[in-house]
Amino acid sequence: MNTATLQFPGYAAGGILPDGNYRVHVNAAGIEDQFGLPMVNDYDGDFFSLAGDANRDRAVKIGDFAVLATNYNQDEMTWADGDFNLDERVSIADFSILASNYNKTLPPPATLSRAAALLPLALREGAGRRGETFGIATRPDSALTRAAPDLLDAPDSASVTRSFFTPFANGRAIV
Repeated sequence: MNTATLQFPGYAAGGILPDGNYRVHVNAAGIEDQFGLPMVNDYDGDFFSLAGDANRDRAVKIGDFAVLATNYNQDEMTWADGDFNLDERVSIADFSILASNYNKTLPPPATLSRAAALLPLALREGAGRRGETFGIATRPDSALTRAAPDLLDAPDSASVTRSFFTPFANGRAIV
């Protein structure tokens, strides 16, 4: 199972990235599991953000609205449930996000890898799963914990704090 959760608290609106295509690089050096065993390989993957796209098909359409409508006024929801502002509740705020992007599509980058389907942007998907969270900072004045900087190349080169989550199997990090 390959799971990663990225968080972007340096961005407004709950750390949600602007609509666009992104590439993540995780340097295996310095990342280890709960037993102290190192991550075996570096990881590179592509992913995207499109506000209002619940089903992750790169388009905000009626299917996304149906997901939101089904979960309206419910708590403990995720992006895939229609919680586009990541407050864990599907509300009018989420409807507003969907409505503002309705009929918007995001073309794939020229070299979109298979990882786009494996690395959803639903920021809370890793919560409660067996694993360990690694804090990573990219500002020169910040302490670095267990990983190299440059976890993500953001389009605006913003300096933000991120988290990396991975489950473990047989004492090895799976990325």
